[in-house]
Amino acid sequence: MSDSDTPPAEPLRWTALNPYLSVVVLECTTNDPVKAFAELTTLLAKPARRRVGRLVRVVATGAAGPLATDTLNGLGPVSALGIDQVWASIRQHSEPPPWASVDSPHMNTIHLLTVALRRNGMVAVHTDESTRSRLQRWLNRDKTAPFRRITPEIIEAALLSGKAKALWLQGTHARRHTKADIKNIYGLDLREALRPHEDASYALGAGRSELTDHPDRKVLTGTVGAAPGSSSVWLRTTPDFPTFVAGNVELFAALEADQKNEKPAGLSMLARPITDLSRVTSAYEVMITDPAMLALDIDDDTFAAARLFQENAVKVIGDPSSARATLTIGTPDGEQYTLTLQPQAAPNGFVLVRQQHSVMSVDMCGVVAGSGCDGRGSGGVGAR
Repeated sequence: MSDSDTPPAEPLRWTALNPYLSVVVLECTTNDPVKAFAELTTLLAKPARRRVGRLVRVVATGAAGPLATDTLNGLGPVSALGIDQVWASIRQHSEPPPWASVDSPHMNTIHLLTVALRRNGMVAVHTDESTRSRLQRWLNRDKTAPFRRITPEIIEAALLSGKAKALWLQGTHARRHTKADIKNIYGLDLREALRPHEDASYALGAGRSELTDHPDRKVLTGTVGAAPGSSSVWLRTTPDFPTFVAGNVELFAALEADQKNEKPAGLSMLARPITDLSRVTSAYEVMITDPAMLALDIDDDTFAAARLFQENAVKVIGDPSSARATLTIGTPDGEQYTLTLQPQAAPNGFVLVRQQHSVMSVDMCGVVAGSGCDGRGSGGVGAR
């Protein structure tokens, strides 16, 4: 089907939506949130990378705001929902099943929903995994991006200070036979189960905790999940679109309250991110992204680079006076590659910047970092 044969997108039926309340929460960094929201939705509207055999088209779109008189079909003024702007898109993906060739007459078809809504300077984005990965890469790489993630300490204080039901912990210590790299634990209240001596070298990847009761919360109740590092929050399926919006409005209010109160994080004994690299030296470990965990729209060279890291020995040589690290990758047939990475401050944390590498077919910096392969990434180099 050519572009000229593609039927136009239909107006979105807002009353037909009941999304799972799972969002990435961001805050605007400029004085013009309307312009910033337009830039964000332009990014979200970009089509996925083309693949042989895959057909992608937008089947429905809708938007309302920022005028108070703007309305959502069937739901009334957007301001009545407690938000300033909303934008949504439904994309149809059709491609042959994994067991079929690209010219197979059999196709798997799915519909992917993306919703972005704004209240004041805060935005929530609900989308599919591939678009979510693209959004996170944009936040990591683009220094001019008009949004940033909510500070992890704010998310943890606002949402993970109650009884901890599940914790996904990532080790920051050097790998060893006597200590797990990752710990996923479940219980009645894991705040009582953590031990300072044993668990202080683990950082919080994600968690699920009971929310404390609040008179102004009708949707944001029960057990909530959050991954503070990616500014991600999830709760449950909502019965209708107004309930989905109400849950996000309550989430905005909870985060805004803790920005003002500056409560301490609820899991204070765990390892914490740093904001100053001046005292970080002697890197000893890198985190390699599993090929299966890379975004769906990566190219074949990046996937091959990830396989090279996963299947061969990687040696890390740390600089005793800085956070710079040199990696050597040796293959069974005698080939050897080197890659030197330097963590640098970025608007949303740190990025790994490639300084030099030996001649190789692709730049593997992003595979180490886990967010692309243009010389920058959002991963980690373990250091003292």
